[in-house]
Amino acid sequence: LMKKYLFFLAVCSILFSVKSNAENKHSKTTLYTTYKGLVMAGYQGWFHQPKQGVMYPDARHIHIDMWPDVKEYAKTYPTGMKLSDGSIARFFDSADKSTVDLHFKWMQQYGIDGVFMQRFFGAAQPSQRHSASTKVLTNAFAAASKYKRAIAIMYDLSGLKKSGQDCSSLIEDWKYLVDSLPVTNQQGTHTYLFYNGKPLVVIWGLGFPDRPYNIRDIGIQWFMNFLKNDPEYGLSVMLNYNQFFKADFELSFEKEKKTSEDGKITITVKVKNAGNMTDVGKISIYVDGVRQEEIHHFELAPEKKKLIRFELEGQPLKNITVASKYKSISLNF
Repeated sequence: LMKKYLFFLAVCSILFSVKSNAENKHSKTTLYTTYKGLVMAGYQGWFHQPKQGVMYPDARHIHIDMWPDVKEYAKTYPTGMKLSDGSIARFFDSADKSTVDLHFKWMQQYGIDGVFMQRFFGAAQPSQRHSASTKVLTNAFAAASKYKRAIAIMYDLSGLKKSGQDCSSLIEDWKYLVDSLPVTNQQGTHTYLFYNGKPLVVIWGLGFPDRPYNIRDIGIQWFMNFLKNDPEYGLSVMLNYNQFFKADFELSFEKEKKTSEDGKITITVKVKNAGNMTDVGKISIYVDGVRQEEIHHFELAPEKKKLIRFELEGQPLKNITVASKYKSISLNF
């Protein structure tokens, strides 16, 4: 009996130890407890020096909006182009520590509070953990601490394929960032951006109609559930999406009116979700401008339909209006 009791205590101690370690995955403190009131920028860092040759050897293959002034950069590299004075045009490498340091120095000088480090889906795969993008990330966290700038991870779903890929790999990447870099417990001054007492991660790229993937097939809810609720790695989540990511409840009268034997009028309305996300809603009916007590609640997935029936007393009617949170339709008698 004593051996069983000691074994039970040992197991309890192990479980308690695991729970304690789980609570310490993230820093308890940060200079930035909320994004509210901050001026934040997106940071990508995708200009890289090739292993051989010069940067941008052919001007026809360059897609840069503006050529940067590189006088303040500690390191620059030759390109295949020339400036108006005939000298060789030079460019910076985003993976250089001095490049990232200068950018964060400028942020401090010009009042930019911090950045969301954009981590593309391809860069978050296990094979890319020692790539230039991870080097940029490491340098950015060091510079954020040095210049006391807010910093947070933004997962960009760009690059996700139509099939054969999902967000499960991002779960493993977040574990890697927390355990190995570690992003939420950086060396020096802790400046990871928090919200509601937890580190904040942004997910970007939902709702774009030109993307090959269907957002219902990529495990995004699984990923969000992990980020929000995991006892070791959980945090706050912000979704970034465009105007195409929404529900859109279309309304139409299926049957204008039907008078029953007891004199009541039945109004049948068809609701269709023409958007690309599931949403809840409610429909109210107004008789001659007066809202009736009868309200119908519903939940519809994209492209799904529902018939909703209202029963009205058979009094003389002039106008009926049916309204949801998105739009309304009217019927005159």
